[in-house]
Amino acid sequence: MSSSFDFDRNWIARLKTSLDEREAESEAILAGGEKLNANSSRADVIDWTRLAMERLEAQEGLARSREIMSACSCAYPPEKLADLAVRYAAGGDLTEVHQMLQDRFDEFLEHELELEHELIEEIHARGMGLAGLLQGDRILATKIPASANLRAWFAETDAGKRRSLYCHCPRVHEASETPGLLADLYCYCGAGFYQGIWETILGHPVRVELLSSVLRGDEVCQVAIYLSAPE
Repeated sequence: MSSSFDFDRNWIARLKTSLDEREAESEAILAGGEKLNANSSRADVIDWTRLAMERLEAQEGLARSREIMSACSCAYPPEKLADLAVRYAAGGDLTEVHQMLQDRFDEFLEHELELEHELIEEIHARGMGLAGLLQGDRILATKIPASANLRAWFAETDAGKRRSLYCHCPRVHEASETPGLLADLYCYCGAGFYQGIWETILGHPVRVELLSSVLRGDEVCQVAIYLSAPE
């Protein structure tokens, strides 16, 4: 489980950084994480994560916990968004930069994943991917299934197997098989991926809200990104 453990170790480090930056008491929340290693079972990793989420919410409250989790997400490379940020700063045209991001995502689907046209059209119809659907001053983003499992996810008919194929996070692969095992607070980490994209492009903070999650038993994970600068 070395690759999964590397992910776990790196994620715990990002969570600690997020806690420290917000002056939260990290020691109690992260207690036991230091004992996890490459020989730890996936059940032990998920159980520790479940307890860490419970301790985080109990200590920091739900709203602040969501901010902390959003800040420890994997990040889309900011250098790949620099031209969009420059374009937005020059003209403030949200529709234009949204289309630029959509075009970039379509190139990824076509040239890197080498997906068939029909499958790309279905991804579009579901509003999946990097750009999401622009609805006034918000983006409605549906996470695309993990690239390695993408074709299998669309072909699978069993709801439980679809959930386990869906997420990019190795913890969720196992936890999603039992809805409710891991609190969906954890999914604000994924929501933070979109938050980081739009904060980089727009140059100001945005707010994210988790609308659905495979950890709840939903088919997909969907996030609303509210683009107006907070007052």
